This record gives sequence, structure tokens and C-alpha cells, in this order.
Amino acid sequence: MKRILLAFILLLSSFGSYSQLNTDHYFYIARSRIYFGNYVSAIENFNIVIKLRPYLPEPYFYRGMAKLYIDDFRGAKSDFDKAVEIKPFYPEAYMYRGMANYEMKNFKEALADYSNALTYNQEDPNIFNNRGITKIAMEDFDGAIADYTKAIKLNPKCAIFYFNRALVKKDRGNVNDAINDFNLAIELDPKDANPYFNRGNAKQKKGDQAGADADFTQGKKLNGH
Repeated sequence: MKRILLAFILLLSSFGSYSQLNTDHYFYIARSRIYFGNYVSAIENFNIVIKLRPYLPEPYFYRGMAKLYIDDFRGAKSDFDKAVEIKPFYPEAYMYRGMANYEMKNFKEALADYSNALTYNQEDPNIFNNRGITKIAMEDFDGAIADYTKAIKLNPKCAIFYFNRALVKKDRGNVNDAINDFNLAIELDPKDANPYFNRGNAKQKKGDQAGADADFTQGKKLNGH
């Protein structure tokens, strides 16, 4: 979903003793519908769960997630609002509400959501990555690099974190460091064409046309051209 890393979170816990069997059944079906990409059916099933148990935060959270996937950003935000109203210590809900706010270009609100999420969970690299993307939109480039770096420390095997950091470095004129990050992104995900094209652009800026041409050729090959 654009550049935002939508890490699908399947919470494995059930409603337990405070939920009736039929509610658990609809909830399980709804989550399964999200997993298989049937978002409208997921929303319909979450509607049933919410009608039966309106005081539970999870159905609002997951329904908001389903709405996010069908680009109903306002509806998604409304559900995430309800989830954190019921359960204030809910970092996943803050993170996904940040995504909804970002898509609606409410960048200050998105930044606040990601920061709230980090208040309760400092171990999720996706929150740092998404906050970095938001900082780019707000032209806080140094802050974005800092967030991408934190994401990398938490998960050094994720290519997109290096790629995002490299883009900022390249645009800020730090070409050598950008190339190093593109190298790492390619090493981790050699089938993604985007790092090759962008590394090629960085090499052009350095005057390495031969290296740039080789990267452009590889990028085109990966894209099937």
C-alpha cells in the first residue's frame, strides 16, 4: 500500500471466557477474510461481532484494518479511534491509525499516532519506519534518517528500511552513503528492481555512467523489459 509498510498483524488470542462461542466464530471468520483479502466480507462479520460485543477493542481494530485495505481511510480512522478509546494502551491501533491519517495527509496527526505507539512499544521496527515516512512528508529529513536507522537496528534483515534510508540520503546529496544502503537493500532482496534504478541514479550523480547503466539494465530485466 504505497510506501507504507503494512505489516499484517494476526493476534492469535481469542476472546476467551468473556465472549460467547458465536462471537468467537464470527471473529475468527472475519480475521480469516482479512488474511485471504476478502475485506468486505470481513467488515460484515466484524459488524456482527461489534453488535454483540460493542465493548471489545479488537473487532474495531480489525474492522479498521479491513477498511484501510479498501482505502476507506475515514472509516478506518473512526474504528481505530474507538479501539484506543476502549483500550488506551493499544500500540497496534495507534500505528494503523497513523497509516490512515497519513493517507488522508494528516501528517501531524499521523506523527502523533506513531509516537504514541512507540510509547507502548519500542520494539516494532515498522512503527519507526512508518514514522520516518511521515517525517519525509513533513520535510524532517534528519528525523526520518534517525527513525529508519532505529528500524534497521531492530530488524537489520529488512530491505525496505535500507531502501527508504537510502532514498533520503540520495535526495540530500549523500550519494556514497546512499549507494551503501542500496547495496544492502539489494543484497537482502535482489529481485526488487527499485534499488537498482535508484542506485543507478546515485551512480550517475557520481559520474559513474557505466555502473549506472548496469543497474538500469538489471532493473529493467527484473521488471520484465
